Amino acid sequence: MAEGERNPEEDGSQASGQAIVIELAPGDIAEVVLARIVGILASRAGLGVDRVTEALALAEALGAHSREIAGDDHFRVVATANNGDLCLTIGPVATGDAARLLQLETHPALGSVIERLADRVEVADRGGEVLELHLSGTSKLGPTA
Repeated sequence: MAEGERNPEEDGSQASGQAIVIELAPGDIAEVVLARIVGILASRAGLGVDRVTEALALAEALGAHSREIAGDDHFRVVATANNGDLCLTIGPVATGDAARLLQLETHPALGSVIERLADRVEVADRGGEVLELHLSGTSKLGPTA
């Protein structure tokens, strides 16, 4: 390592396998809290500024629709950060709600905003239906400058 370079393993600047389980009551606060936590983890995972911004947009979209998916129940997201990667696992949710969540946040010209921002989207059965959103590397929307 060259002089002056940071060692991520020593200073914790990049997360390695850190997972945070977030359970929130659905509603306005869910959007804000989820965005803050996801933003911090995206940054610690070593994602670039554009990708952190996109992770924030994903978290805000998820939080904004938490009541539609969770009803009066808690909304659960497991956020896992690895070097250069962030995975958000939403659920378990009722069967069909993961696919429905993808369609709740749409733009006429872009389609599903969630699918547009995530590198990989999976609906899986893990003792209940979950939605997995993976973000890594470079922005899918291109440079903002």
